[in-house]
Amino acid sequence: MKQAGASRRITVQGHEPMLSSTIIEVDGVFVGAAILVDGFNARRFYAAHDRVRSLHNETSPDLAVLMRTVTRQFRAAQGGPAAA
Repeated sequence: MKQAGASRRITVQGHEPMLSSTIIEVDGVFVGAAILVDGFNARRFYAAHDRVRSLHNETSPDLAVLMRTVTRQFRAAQGGPAAA
């Protein structure tokens, strides 16, 4: 049984451990997650929607910048307004 407050870090060879993630939705649609990666002090985007697939694994030190980039790409791919 896992104790409260205890955490376990699992490292897959060739990959840094994920510290936390933030769900990214655009216009109510889940498009992916921003993953805080240990050792990089940056967020890596995990694309879960075809309209933003080209941004998969993009990194940014700023979550807000990453979210604006994803939003712009998603809206441009659907032919809507690109502004975030």
